[in-house]
Amino acid sequence: MNTKNSPWNELLDQTKAVHNIKSDAALAKLLGKTRSHISAVRVGDKNLSIETAEKLFTLLGLDINDYVHKMFMPIRNEKSKERLEPQIKELRAALLERSGGICELCENFMPFCLPDGSPYTELAYIEQGASADKYQACNFAALCPNCHRQLDVLKNKADIKRLLTKIK
Repeated sequence: MNTKNSPWNELLDQTKAVHNIKSDAALAKLLGKTRSHISAVRVGDKNLSIETAEKLFTLLGLDINDYVHKMFMPIRNEKSKERLEPQIKELRAALLERSGGICELCENFMPFCLPDGSPYTELAYIEQGASADKYQACNFAALCPNCHRQLDVLKNKADIKRLLTKIK
């Protein structure tokens, strides 16, 4: 067994036992994955897709809908998160200063404040305005949660153009 314990290990091992599979390579073939992918899942470096998880649960005779577990949470690269944290804080402060706590799309005040009293602002990455350094204020808009979701879902070209005009 590996030093890191993935929540998938038990289910992978159960599947091997139930189907009399001797190796992770054979299990990987059954699941339509590579042995190295299964190894990465076992040590927690990767997660299984929903489709692969459904295959695994079906092989065990389990209903995936009845099984709620942290294993369905995405793997996060903590080092990357720690490295970017200062840049994100700096970016958030710059956008708050630029927007004055007003959504740059609907032009209403942000809907609520954080415990420190600052307006809750979502940072929306506007790809068309991207400069070489991704984490610059000129690549982002300060949006309220509603406008951010609307922009992500609808990808309205007029809204994007309007934001690009404002943030440049």
